[in-house]
Amino acid sequence: MRELLFAFNSGNMAKFNELKPKWQTQPDLVVHETEMRKKICLLCLMEMAFASPNAVLSFEKIATATDCLKNDVELMVMKALSKGLIKGHIDEVEQKVTISWVQPRVLNKDQIRSMRDRLDKWIKDINDFSRVLENKAQDIMA
Repeated sequence: MRELLFAFNSGNMAKFNELKPKWQTQPDLVVHETEMRKKICLLCLMEMAFASPNAVLSFEKIATATDCLKNDVELMVMKALSKGLIKGHIDEVEQKVTISWVQPRVLNKDQIRSMRDRLDKWIKDINDFSRVLENKAQDIMA
């Protein structure tokens, strides 16, 4: 059960499927397999969005990661949008989803490390831009 909970938290559909022989011994879980799959798909989508800020994800990439049909991706994304799990928009013509925000949740060590790295990069970019402005300020003022 512990491994199953970790698979859910990380939105890891492959791990969920790998653990299926173990959790299928629990009748309550077997009865609710469809609902569990829908929830882990939403968590997988959230994890994909968290991993790449301002993500533009193709329906194909989402379908592959969530182990669902490409035709079901739009409905899943609309559900995530309506539940407030993500913010963004769907481009049905291009079959892409742009995600600009993900609902905050409990983070594991790898996710915290990822956020720290993004913040470090952001601070470096700001400092670099600040130095450029300082160096070019005289040209701009003249």
